[in-house]
Amino acid sequence: MSDDEGTPVVRVGLKRLDPAAMVLEDPVLSRAALVRALGEGARALLSAAAVRRLASGAKLFDRGDAAGSVYFLAHGEIAVLSGEAASVVPATQLAPGDVCGAGAALEGAPRAATVVAASVVDVIEIPVAVLRPLVESSAELRAVLEEARRRSEGAAGDLEAFLDRW
Repeated sequence: MSDDEGTPVVRVGLKRLDPAAMVLEDPVLSRAALVRALGEGARALLSAAAVRRLASGAKLFDRGDAAGSVYFLAHGEIAVLSGEAASVVPATQLAPGDVCGAGAALEGAPRAATVVAASVVDVIEIPVAVLRPLVESSAELRAVLEEARRRSEGAAGDLEAFLDRW
């Protein structure tokens, strides 16, 4: 099964998943930096989000794609890939509670790396249009997203620099 863009997805029965309940009722996810930074606004923001389940190996997004969402990893692992299409290699792995695509919320930048599911994953897809006003009013939230971007893009950049030397 695939979504409108051809990305393989795993459907979750007939039950609609509630992203707010999924995150706020989980003892690990509820303590994640993003959730802490959102504070009392976490439930409202997560209620405006959607849960996406991806099969192992499915792309969440490609390097250079326009960015309309930020992703909060709820289950599984995702790999941030570095390099051009012919020589893509994993730069880092993200785990539950991590954020990817933070550059979208911070500056509307295109995707800096390709991100794929390293296992079956559940991600909370947060529209940038919903998140950006909160980022503009919260220094703590901005700092969390800047750190997430720095970690992902830094790992990808470090690996590309290393590979370029060979």
